[in-house]
Amino acid sequence: MDDAILRGRLSSSREVTSLLHPLPHGLRNCFDGLPVDPPPAALIRDSHYWTGNERSAHLWYQAVQARGGTYLGVGTDLNYTLAGWARAEFMIVVDFDQSVIDLHHAYLGLLERCETPEQFLASWSERARTTSGDLLRERWAADPRRTQILQAFRMAQPMVTRRLNRVRRQLRVHALPSFIDDRTEYDHVRTLACNGRIVVVRGDYNGNDTLTAVAVALRAAKLRLGVVYLSNVEQYLEYTPNFCRNFLALDIDTDAVVVRTLARRAFGLAPGEHYHYNVQSAVVFADWLRGGTVRRLDELLRFRTMTIENGLSVLECAPP
Repeated sequence: MDDAILRGRLSSSREVTSLLHPLPHGLRNCFDGLPVDPPPAALIRDSHYWTGNERSAHLWYQAVQARGGTYLGVGTDLNYTLAGWARAEFMIVVDFDQSVIDLHHAYLGLLERCETPEQFLASWSERARTTSGDLLRERWAADPRRTQILQAFRMAQPMVTRRLNRVRRQLRVHALPSFIDDRTEYDHVRTLACNGRIVVVRGDYNGNDTLTAVAVALRAAKLRLGVVYLSNVEQYLEYTPNFCRNFLALDIDTDAVVVRTLARRAFGLAPGEHYHYNVQSAVVFADWLRGGTVRRLDELLRFRTMTIENGLSVLECAPP
């Protein structure tokens, strides 16, 4: 399978069917009350990942473009770029680091207040540090985690502004739009934020509570997954019964995709970085999980097909 098939088969564009109006109060309550899994015993490398470190997201553009539906992701800044490309109707981020979730609240507060991508990018600058902090203090005045949200913003702000500017430069090289550089992309992401269509929650993809509750809430809201961004989460876990149960509980569109990375040189790295990029049909991934024939991502990727893009593979074959 080459990249022409990747475009033709995995990127079938479809119109967003929702006007992205605010969720009804009852449905929003389903997401506001999501349970959280117990915190991890330790963070990876004992660090908060305030920004993403994947530098070749352009490799996924064709796969996620105009996919629609619900977007599920992990980590920080790249979620907003991918959800914009996908024209997601709803976005939910699940990450096991509470500080990352607190930082997302800073993103949401600034998205609500900034009308243009230029204003949003400037709100993360050192010059705007105090003003943005005051805006967030006011926005989250009634939130019990206001202090932690402000602390996450202050700690992450220098790294976030460097990362967002770097991503903007990288995507410009590939002539691709992003929410930090294109008004249409930004307006879509900002509409999601302003209309309560972005939910962030601390959870464990191997846990017992959060992902199962997410599946129930999405079903109640009649929302189906269009894009799942796992970053390199699968590098640190096995496809345990919990993981399989959590993923298989989710309602997915027939053309939904999973995009992920793996830091394994043997699989072929994207130029200039240490990640291999992969795209897989979410339905096919579910079939592999049901079959129980692989336990880890590196076992699954043995069945990949490389594309003409260095460092990018697709995985469409069914389990044996």
